[in-house]
Parts: sequence; structure tokens; C-alpha cells
Amino acid sequence: MKKTVVRVIAFLLICGVVFASLPILTISAATAKPREKRSIAIVFDNSGSMYANGRMQWSQATYAMEVFARMLNDGDTLSIYPMWEITIGIGGSETYNMKKPMRITSSEQASKIREIYTDDAGGTPIVTIKEAYEGLKRETAKDENKWLIVLTDGNRFHDENNYYLSEKETPGALKSYLDPYSKDVNILYLGIGKNAAKPECISQGHTLLAERVDNPADILNWLTNKCNMIFGRDTLPKSHFINGGNTLNLDVSMNKMIVFVQGENVSNVTVQSSSGQTVSVAQSFETKYPENGAGGEYYNNCVTDKSLQGMLLTYDSIPGDDYSLNYSGNATSVEVYYEPNVDMEFTFTDEQGNQVDPNDLYEGNYKLSFGMKDGVTGEYTQSDLLGETYYSGHYYINGQEYLINYTGNSGSVDVTLSVGDKFTADMDVTYLGGYTIHKDSTDFGWPDGGIIIKPHAASDLKIHIEGGQETYQLPELEDGEEFRVTFTYDGQQLTGEEFDRVEFKVNPETEGAKLDVQKGDNCYIIKLRHIDPNNPESTPVGLFTVDLHADYQAPASEPSSADAKFSYAIEFNSIGLEMVLDRNQDYFVIKDIEGTEPLIATVTVKLKDGEMTPEQFQALQFTAVCEKEGADIIVRQPDETKPVYEIYLKGSDALKEGSYTIKFNASTVDDLGHPVNAKEQTMNFSMSTIARWKKILCAAILAALVLLLLLFILNLPALPTKLHTNKRTDQLIVDGEDVTKDTVFDAKLEKKRVTAMTKYGGKKFGVVMDVKPGKGSHVRTPQAKRIAEVQSQSVKKQGNAQFSEILIGSVKYAFNEDTKKFERMPKSDKPFNLRNGTTIVYRGELQSNGDTKDFSASVKLDFKKKK
Repeated sequence: MKKTVVRVIAFLLICGVVFASLPILTISAATAKPREKRSIAIVFDNSGSMYANGRMQWSQATYAMEVFARMLNDGDTLSIYPMWEITIGIGGSETYNMKKPMRITSSEQASKIREIYTDDAGGTPIVTIKEAYEGLKRETAKDENKWLIVLTDGNRFHDENNYYLSEKETPGALKSYLDPYSKDVNILYLGIGKNAAKPECISQGHTLLAERVDNPADILNWLTNKCNMIFGRDTLPKSHFINGGNTLNLDVSMNKMIVFVQGENVSNVTVQSSSGQTVSVAQSFETKYPENGAGGEYYNNCVTDKSLQGMLLTYDSIPGDDYSLNYSGNATSVEVYYEPNVDMEFTFTDEQGNQVDPNDLYEGNYKLSFGMKDGVTGEYTQSDLLGETYYSGHYYINGQEYLINYTGNSGSVDVTLSVGDKFTADMDVTYLGGYTIHKDSTDFGWPDGGIIIKPHAASDLKIHIEGGQETYQLPELEDGEEFRVTFTYDGQQLTGEEFDRVEFKVNPETEGAKLDVQKGDNCYIIKLRHIDPNNPESTPVGLFTVDLHADYQAPASEPSSADAKFSYAIEFNSIGLEMVLDRNQDYFVIKDIEGTEPLIATVTVKLKDGEMTPEQFQALQFTAVCEKEGADIIVRQPDETKPVYEIYLKGSDALKEGSYTIKFNASTVDDLGHPVNAKEQTMNFSMSTIARWKKILCAAILAALVLLLLLFILNLPALPTKLHTNKRTDQLIVDGEDVTKDTVFDAKLEKKRVTAMTKYGGKKFGVVMDVKPGKGSHVRTPQAKRIAEVQSQSVKKQGNAQFSEILIGSVKYAFNEDTKKFERMPKSDKPFNLRNGTTIVYRGELQSNGDTKDFSASVKLDFKKKK
């Protein structure tokens, strides 16, 4: 097995050990806020022992620093503090030392790290660590985002007085620097080789790790692991390399993904989504072993590890998917470092399992759920790429603390909330063995100060009215039907204790019956009573309205109210008086009634039920009044013991022609002395100087004359009133070319003359003819069926063209060379007909641009209205 394969296996084992021992590092959720700036300082031991005796740790450390620099985020800085002065390139003018570190502010600048050259490699000065710490303190990043990294193979350091410490003294001296420095910055110390010093450090506040790798080849693995820790990333486990390692299974979205393919001549590295789309690369770098080494006794004697080469590509914002990984060359190892795009979420669900907006929490029992949410899809994720997930937090109800401790991707707790409770919470979730998201109520988007449990919004309270009567008779008022009032809230009837919570008020709008309101079984009963039981007629009659109002407050809800009303009428009309009208005559001729008194009508007054008592008959009042002057009405009672009245018209000189109306009214009193009126009756009659039959006869004669006149007009001969050409069939051919689209065709009928013209190229030519209505062509004839009769001798050509012949339907006209005139062929003076659809064709020659051209025009006549 090749050495590089062994290194990959060692790298994976070290990842597990290192991550298990890491202290918790708090980072911000990518979806919650942007990345914070980090400042990193690396103390680079370029002492002679790194180069001597064919050792390659100088090249392995240099290569690891370049890879580390390639993984920086935008805005991060990396400062390299060499123990001895370095130049960029052998003999280069760009120099750096522990007082003036090499500063890398973007991953693009990392390539010059491989060009580092140490002109004079000496001992191992411990003061370089102090210089790096003080430089790091001056950086503007937050203290928790400052990292001091020491890479050294030293087992004996020189102190600040250049005293050469012993192997026993060196770990203590290192501890005296590193422990207090951890109050202000994070520190990662790596001893390279079995003999390297490894201090036993104790953190004073920030992360402090002091470790050692026996094999210098593991420097890269150690530093990339620490890079993951610093930037909140992890290494994609081999279980997510599927399809023989050619596919990356990312079942959660990523903020950032770094693909590191090592091997000789590696190139053309691409990542494609499952749909075949190539993912855009944010940055792509070639990494390669350094070659410059050191000067002096080591010049041209430095050995480099040439297996250290490959490609490093960075991808931003990667949705969860299966991605195929492709590359050219011989890869010895493939590593993928990822930064999950996740956030922690709190949700509330009610007892029915429905998710509830935290701003709409009401009294009740809820399940408070928490879990990790994919930053792209917004859905909860169960991905094992988050590693072990631990939740630790609190929720508070009115200040009372309740702990939450849970291991797993998502969990929940049951909470019971009451109106007015104040609810707050905070939670830390730790994933990937060390990365933590912290959130409190504000981060969850809850109101400042927490959630106040509010009462339910008032639902719909309604008042329902059943029973009762529209009309009550006064004597039987108290025996009438009662009204029943019930209530519903949010569609459900209120009963029992909920019904008892209703405050109910009854308010008569106007004076009417006395209202007896009683509380029944889940309803209110309203009965109508006489105002004075001993004097029923003291209760007024008429139409009355009662207003109802209800107030109700459901548990843990805002108050609700409702209004309703009902109406009832009280009548007292026990006798039911009515009139029956019997008409005798309603049309009179004035001269026939002079000196006479014809009977117009008979009116009978009676009760609906029963006979009229003598008292009611005695109190009966009957009137008949004609509203128009000129007619005198006489009312007679043939039998004074019966309520029957005859109406007569008195003849006089004052009678005038016109319409008249008589109104009849009758009234009496009931048993209580209340007035009772019958419904008013009316009768219309007419007065005229002419008998009715004569009027009817005159009207019939007039109607007959109008009909005859209409028939006469409809049978008058008529030409078509509409005449135009049919554009769909009109055509002009000039010298064999169809020029219809450049031609204007026109046909019209004016003063009994038909004109059919064609206009083309400034030339206008056509036919005119005199016409008159043809046989069977009348006013009543539809346009499409009318006929125009053409006078044969009136047909003439018109316009500036020479005609050789004209065809009007089947009638032909040709030019006679002898007479030099157009004549009908065969000769005839007999008229012929133009009908709807008749086609006129004329042929001949016309002048166009100085040339004589043959033409043939076809014009189809249309008698119908244009569409």
C-alpha cells in the first residue's frame, strides 16, 4: 500500500480523535447572520532542525500552510510569523520576519507561501510566539475569532534572553506563554515528531490545545482538521462517497464545500448535480510542494515531499443533492470539507397537530418542537452530516424556569399556557461534535420581552329567535305563541354553564304589549301580556319592534356581543267589515241620460263572519264620492233594514265628456267601541257624446286605410338601395399578372345609373348603364332578390382605357371596327337584368409607363349590405 494511502487512513483516525476532544466552538447559523471575520497567526518553525538530515517537515509544514490559506473565507487574514527571516524566492527582495509577518488577506495570495526561502536557519526562539500573540491582539476581529497556531519540531527553545532551555525546561516555558495567552485568543499548538516538546496547558478562557504528531507527514491532516474547527466545517465521511466514491451524497444544503484532490497531475476537477448541471466554482487552486528550502549548510540539500500536490476547489451555497465528482490524473486522496447551511427552529403545534404562529398563542396545551432546519429548503433535516446533535436550553413561563436537554436531530416538550402568561426561551444546539448555534426569543423572531399569551379573538355570537306570531288579536293576546331566544357562538349553541354566562337584555322600541321574559332551559322565553289585565283594550294596537342584546365572553377569549330584533302586530278587528261592489254600467252617452237617472252600481256592506248587530248597523257610515266635477251621484237605500246601497247618475246640462271615478267607504265600531273600516272600493266610468260602437267602427276604418296604404307602398317598383362590389371575387389581370391587391374596385347606383369602375396605376376605367326596377322588384322585395333592368342601348365604357369587349352576365358588348362603337352582340334593343351576384368583365388595353398592356377586369355586383 502506498504511503499516501496510509496517510489518508491516519488522517481519518486523527479526525475522530481530535474532534472528540475539541471544546465547544460557538458559531452563528448561516441563515441567521453573515460570517464573522477571523484573524489567524501561524508561528512557523523554520529552524535548522526542520531541514537537517534529509527531513521533509519544512516542506510538509509549508504545504499545509498553503492549503490552510486556500481555505480562508472572504475577509479573513492569515499572518505567518517565521522564527527566522524568509524571502519570497531565493534571493528575493520581499522579506518577512517575526517582527514583520507575511500577511495573507485572500486565498488567491496563498501561492507565494510555497516560494518561502529561509536564508539562515538557526535555533528555536520562543519569543516568536510572543510576537505572534501581540500581533494577533492588534487585529480587529473579535477575540473569539482570533487563533494562534504554533507549528514546531523544537524540543529545546531559546528564551527571550537567548538562553538555550533544556528539554525538561522547554514544556514549562511554553506553558508560561500559552496559558495566559488563552485568556485573549484561541491557541492550537502542534509538536512535530516524537521528540518535539508538548506542554501540558490549561485554558484560561478560550480554546487551548497542545498536541503532537509523531509522523511529520500528518502535519497536513492536523492543520486541515483545525481549519475545519476554526471555520465550522467537517470532513465528509466515506459513507457519503457513493457509487464507488465518484458521487458525493449531500443530504443537507451547504454554506461552503471545499474539494481537495491530491495526486500527481490532477486537473479538470468538476462537480455536477444529479440533473447534470456543472456547479460553479467559487475558487480553484493548484497546490504544490515547495522547493526553495533553506540556505547555508542546507542549500541544495533540502529534501521536499513531492507527493504533496493536487487541486483545491471551493464551492459556495450548495443545495442538498447527489453530486458526481470528476477529475483527470492519478488521485492519491480525495477529501471534502463542508460547512452545513442549517439553522435551529422552534415551532408550536396545538392539540390537533396544527402548527401555530408564535404571535397567535392562546390559552391551551401546546407541543414546543425544536430541530435543525435546512437553510435552503426550510425543512427539518435528519442528516447524519450534522453528527451528534445536542440541545440544551430553557423556557420560561412568567419567569419560572424549565430545562430542556435532548440528544437527537429533533425533539419536543409539552407546555400549558394561560391567558396573560409571558413565555420566553433560549436554546443551544451543538452539532458535528463542537459547533453550536445559540438562539433566544429575539433570534426566534418573537416579540421583544417574549410572547404574551392573549385571549382568543372574539368569535361570532348570534341571537336566534323562534316561535311567536306575526299578528296577535287583542282579546287573545295572552294565549298567543311565545318567542324563544337561543344563542350560538362560533356556530355552536350555548348550553349549560356557557348559556349561564350570557347577559341578555330586552328593550321594546315603542310601547306595545307588556313583555314577560323568563329564563328557560338553554333559552329565554318571551310572552306578550296585556298592560292592564283587567282592561285589555288599554293595550295599544299596531306594529311594534323589540330590540334584543346579548354579551358573552368565552373562557380565555375576548368578549363578544350581538344584537337582534323581532316585530309583532296587535290587531282588534273581530267583525271584519267589507264591501261588495256590483257594477251595472260604466259607459254613458250624454244625450241618452238627459233627464234620466241610470243605475251605475250596487254596493253591499257586510261582516266577514256573522251578522251585523243592530248597534253595528246603526253606527254604519257609507259614502260614495265622485272626485271629478260635472257628475252628480245619488245614493239610495232601497231597504232601510239592509246595508245595501244603489248608486245613480243624475242627468244634467253640466255633464261633460271624460272619465270619472267614484270612491266608496264604509265604517262602523266593534264591541269595544273601536272604529272598524272596510277596505275602500273604487269604480271608473266614462261619459261621451258618441256611442261606443261608433268609436269602434271609426277606429276599424282608420286601421284598414293605413293597412291599404302600407300594402301600396310595399308593392311599388324599387331598385336595390345598396350596391357595391364583392371584394373577394374582384380581379384585375394586366399583361398576365394578377395586380388585384394594387387595384381599387367600386360600384354604385345613383339616379338610376349603375357605374362599375376599376382604378389601377392612376388609370380609372369601367362601365356605366341606365337601369330601372325589373319585373318582380318591389319595396317589399329583399335587397338580395331585387332586379335592375338595364336599357340595352345605355351601356357605355368609361375612363382612359381601350376596351375590346364587355360581358355583363351573359350579355356581350364588343367594339365594332366599322362603326367605331360598342354594340351588343348579337344586336338587340331588348332590356336585360342585373341581379345580385352578376359579374361584369371588360377587356382591352391601357397605357402604363409609356407601354400598351392588355388587361382583363372582373367586377362582381353585390346588392346586399356590406358586412
